[in-house]
Amino acid sequence: EENMKRYHNLYNSFENASENNIKTINDNAGKEAVKVDKEIIELLEFSIESYKKLSDKNNIAIGSVTSLWRAEKDSAVNLKGKLPDDNKIKEGLKHTNIDNIVIDKKNSTVFLKDKDMKLDVGAIAKGYATQKVAEYLMSTKIKNAVIDAGGNLKALSEKYNGKEWVTGIRDPNNPSLNADESLLAVQYYGDMAAVTSGDYERSYVAKDGKTYSHIIDPDTTYPADKYRSVTIITKDAGAA
Repeated sequence: EENMKRYHNLYNSFENASENNIKTINDNAGKEAVKVDKEIIELLEFSIESYKKLSDKNNIAIGSVTSLWRAEKDSAVNLKGKLPDDNKIKEGLKHTNIDNIVIDKKNSTVFLKDKDMKLDVGAIAKGYATQKVAEYLMSTKIKNAVIDAGGNLKALSEKYNGKEWVTGIRDPNNPSLNADESLLAVQYYGDMAAVTSGDYERSYVAKDGKTYSHIIDPDTTYPADKYRSVTIITKDAGAA
């Protein structure tokens, strides 16, 4: 639990954090390199490798765009707000080159070459932290466990009775339903993760009457609207 809390603080953009975190790096974009803990270096390296080898849809350098959407969502009253300015989105998109992240492993520093660039590790940090905690637990005498990090489930092995883990995924059209009335029951066995993202918990309604989720499609720079809920089952919760 303490490890998860520490990862949460490191990977978020909190003010007045006890250690340099993602916000510290963003605040010093274009100014100077920031000395950070090795856990941040490892997360950024993992994210960059995933972007280049797994999927370019997940770009941690897109914070200049996602921050515009987050600001409108946070300022929404009773979950009703407005859309970001299109011109600001287009301008923000100019500052999302992942190659402008300079990592110096020897000195444990991170520097953003573009002063208007912002990191946003929200799509990967929780799963990555869940995986790190699972790997720690695997190094102890704990054999049978599943970590529930809110949409990120990671099993260390099968259940103590040798059976598979089962989780219910809520119907995105009726998210208040209980587990017995879920849209789908997912089974996974052994050292596996089941990670779900959906548009039904963190969203707001704009003045145009449409509901906009927190998941941004980098191709359109608008919230993704093709799927209500997606679950990935694979070994590495960070990759999921």
